Amino acid sequence: VLDCEPINSEFVDQGLIQMLLDELYSRKQVCLTKDLETKSDLFMILSVLCEYNIDRKDILGESGVQLFIEYLKLCTNNTDNSSSAPQQILIVYVIDCIWACIVGALTVEQLFLENSGLYLLLDALERTNGSHVSMMILGTLVEMVDNKSCLMHLIAWKSSVDGKTTVLELFLKLWRDSSNEFLQIRG
Repeated sequence: VLDCEPINSEFVDQGLIQMLLDELYSRKQVCLTKDLETKSDLFMILSVLCEYNIDRKDILGESGVQLFIEYLKLCTNNTDNSSSAPQQILIVYVIDCIWACIVGALTVEQLFLENSGLYLLLDALERTNGSHVSMMILGTLVEMVDNKSCLMHLIAWKSSVDGKTTVLELFLKLWRDSSNEFLQIRG
């Protein structure tokens, strides 16, 4: 059903996006080990509905953006090498949803920036050390830089780990790490 646009349009017209946001909001405090599949499905459905459709992205409004930021905080605060599998899985769905539901719609993108969403993405990038999640975050950032406000936020960011590292230093570290990994693979 998710690949059938007429049905999706009908669902959206009947308020499905708000229902999905309400359901995610009500499940925010539920333990991930008990609720990961449901949360992942809800984020995936939102991603499919909003991707490539600015009008649907705008439906999210401030409450939807704030909800994504709260989930991103939950994932970012728990993203390190020792974090649990459910948290590592959830961050993939949250970032995919941010990419599909926020990036490209100036209104919600601006709300995301104003509510420190970009800083949280960079914090997550800093903590995910070369994982596939890093690639998703970088892809999201690349598309967000089309918004001139985003550049100012990138320049202003400082590491939440040491309070000193800048975005340029973070990008250089990621580049060095990936170059070293490539050299190790080549032998």
